[in-house]
Amino acid sequence: MEHIRASGGQRRIRLRREQADAVQTMVDQVLADWGRIDVLVSNSRVQPHAALLEMDEWDWKRTLEVNLSGSFLVLQQAAWPCAGKAAGRL
Repeated sequence: MEHIRASGGQRRIRLRREQADAVQTMVDQVLADWGRIDVLVSNSRVQPHAALLEMDEWDWKRTLEVNLSGSFLVLQQAAWPCAGKAAGRL
């Protein structure tokens, strides 16, 4: 990790990962700056603060949107540049 930091290789990007255009912009930015994606950690989620019987439809949809659709979009967009190159870890 220190070698990566010493060479300026640290990058953290915050985004609304359930929004496809934001995800694509993030991938494009990383590729423009670094030329490739070596490692991707897609680590975010939401957890409703209500029990099943108290949860409303908005909470349920938001949970699925961020936790499932968001993960799918990030992994899919980041995988395209790695496809066929036998490189990168997602």
